[in-house]
Amino acid sequence: MATSLAFFFSGSLLFGATFVQRSSALAVAWAEAARRVATQAQRAVGSGIAPGESGPIWGGRERVTILVIGLDNREDESEDWARADTNILATLDPATGSAGLLSIPRDTWMVYPIPGSWTEDRINATWVHARARRYPGGGPALAKRVVSYNLSVPVHFVAYVDFQGFVKVVDMLGGVTVDVTRPLKDNEYPTEYYSTQRIYFAPGLQHLDGAQALVYARSRHQDSDIFRAARQQQILLAARERALLLNLLPVLPRLIGELRDTIQTDMTPAQILALARLAAAVDPNQVVVRTVPTVSFTTSQGAAIQLIDSARLRTVLAEVFSSPARAGE
Repeated sequence: MATSLAFFFSGSLLFGATFVQRSSALAVAWAEAARRVATQAQRAVGSGIAPGESGPIWGGRERVTILVIGLDNREDESEDWARADTNILATLDPATGSAGLLSIPRDTWMVYPIPGSWTEDRINATWVHARARRYPGGGPALAKRVVSYNLSVPVHFVAYVDFQGFVKVVDMLGGVTVDVTRPLKDNEYPTEYYSTQRIYFAPGLQHLDGAQALVYARSRHQDSDIFRAARQQQILLAARERALLLNLLPVLPRLIGELRDTIQTDMTPAQILALARLAAAVDPNQVVVRTVPTVSFTTSQGAAIQLIDSARLRTVLAEVFSSPARAGE
């Protein structure tokens, strides 16, 4: 199965909250809520991931980076053999209020720096290698290590969700609205039962429920993973807009509990709340959105992959992870 986007509703809730602006009165109330939750936040939101597993410690004041993953696995399949087909780095600098999103195409070729067993593979194979090599922390921990090593950026946290989780959270938001800039037609969209079907999205504003948003974000046969990454970023930002419209911040502590089995992450509830509180200074229109630059390559075995364009990558990383000084500084 080529694709997944169950990905970031982490996006809508973890980052929908992160990019929502609010009044100063609500900020005070939110800070108080964060302090209350912090007293009971000793375990992670999800199951099976230790807080801070295989990643740098975030002190709360420096730039924080979260790897958001969408797993391509079906209801009857073991998560251990899932493909991490959607990988997006979301970053926020509390000091300057700057933020960015960086998508990593699923076929990007990366080094897997596993002690005693270094290898190379596509980025989407992290869960498979973690299972095969019994990597401590499993797929989430290995994904953080692989991305951090190959892109030379710290990755503090990870959040992931599968098909069913994605649909659930989009529907919980009441759907999302996106502007389809050109017709999207895919005659080979994969079905739940390993067949294909034809899908079509007309140009213009479209309000999508969870199932429709999943199809929109997964489709890639009309164009490429680069365009698909743009659609995934579009869904993520649409989720932020929906979260803003619904004013979800006051009820986020309750939603964290309700989504404990849907969104898996090594962030504690207190850390999620702290990230939401930090977002007060973020201008949603100034979030830098980019994709890792790659060049197409065919291996000696005939596999089509994407190699990172190192020269262009330096420029992209500078754009996404730069922290400009505030006006007047």
